[in-house]
Amino acid sequence: MKKRSLARRLTYSLIAGIFFLGLCLGLAEIATRLFYHPSLHFQTADLDPELGWRPKADYSIQQTSYSEDGAAFPAHYQTGRDGFREFGDPESDRPKVWFIGDSFTQAVEVSNDRTFYRLLRDSLNFELFAFGQAGYGFLQEFLIFDRYFDLIGPDLVVWQTCDNDFIDNHLELERESAYNPRLYRPYLTAEGTMVWDQSSGLPGWLRRSRFLGLLDRKWHELRLKRAVARNQVAESYVPERGRAYDKFDESVKITEQLVRKIAERTPDSVRVVAFSASAYQPQLQEMERIFTEAGLPFFPGPAHAINTAVANGEVARTGDRFHWNELGHRRVAEALQEKLRPYFTEWNDK
Repeated sequence: MKKRSLARRLTYSLIAGIFFLGLCLGLAEIATRLFYHPSLHFQTADLDPELGWRPKADYSIQQTSYSEDGAAFPAHYQTGRDGFREFGDPESDRPKVWFIGDSFTQAVEVSNDRTFYRLLRDSLNFELFAFGQAGYGFLQEFLIFDRYFDLIGPDLVVWQTCDNDFIDNHLELERESAYNPRLYRPYLTAEGTMVWDQSSGLPGWLRRSRFLGLLDRKWHELRLKRAVARNQVAESYVPERGRAYDKFDESVKITEQLVRKIAERTPDSVRVVAFSASAYQPQLQEMERIFTEAGLPFFPGPAHAINTAVANGEVARTGDRFHWNELGHRRVAEALQEKLRPYFTEWNDK
């Protein structure tokens, strides 16, 4: 029997190896999709060529959420057109209020009727619009604001901020952070131009694999664990150095540009206010200054209301010890109600 040549044997071995590897990856992908589910903040999102990612439209999922003390509660997350959590009637005669923010406004942890903005609508009687997406920075939020502003025609815009917005707003700061969506997104540079980049992680086309995404995340978590233990992350540098930390200082300046864009895009007849979801310093102080200097009222009260609730022994956060459970959303709604009510009194007096 004639022996196969070395080249042919190597070719057959290579083909067999590729087939075996493909089979293993396929089985791993199937197993990962069956037994592993990523955070709902990103499981509920689709990749987007302009924004990086955005919430899925007309999407619904019934889940079990957990409070910080481990107590379980049901949550029905649902979106409507274009991924809005709430999209009211743009032709309504009622005052139209639009809430914009990140994961705190997306609020995947609670049902639609338990969100802080639905509670506010029920008490103040307005036409409600709400758009939030986990991991968003101000530029992504501004692009949404600019795209839908004329369609909605809001009377009041309520912008939800968070301390990690400074990280989301700056590519290099994001690269040094523990918190990091690690997705391709637009950034505003210090020179005022818009660029698209990715701070770390798999490129988008590979991220469609749940298995490779899991491996990538686990590797990232191992590296982060070491960096956090050594306090070698942005979240440690910012409170230690403040504006002396060059990347944070530049992010503050970029955030100033973005807030000015919000103010310039908004007609004088429309009110824009902002509030913070977290009270970390010096981020909260800088955020309040930025909005105030742009002529936009800023309310730190909701963040303090959550901290006060926790200090009083209330369980106001979810199992991640960061986002709000149903009680947390009620406390935020109560804090915002006293700040927003004067705007409705003013409209009713006209």
